[in-house]
Amino acid sequence: MLSLPIELQIRVLLNLDDNNTLACRQVCKDFLKMIEDASVQYKVELACAGMVDGGRYGPPPTDRSRLLKVYQDSESQQRC
Repeated sequence: MLSLPIELQIRVLLNLDDNNTLACRQVCKDFLKMIEDASVQYKVELACAGMVDGGRYGPPPTDRSRLLKVYQDSESQQRC
């Protein structure tokens, strides 16, 4: 897979289920680096939060990740 262009590698990672995406982080440093890409990282964070993405439309993954963090922070404050 590492012989593919980076764009295709990331696309493959985006199509994996959550458990396989997390497992790929342990395969090699190159996979870990790709998974830390904003779009893949957002998918991982969303899965850890037990949520599902609303679709392709809307803000970019970096903004979605930030919004998810704000939501999680507000939820944790409301529970206290």
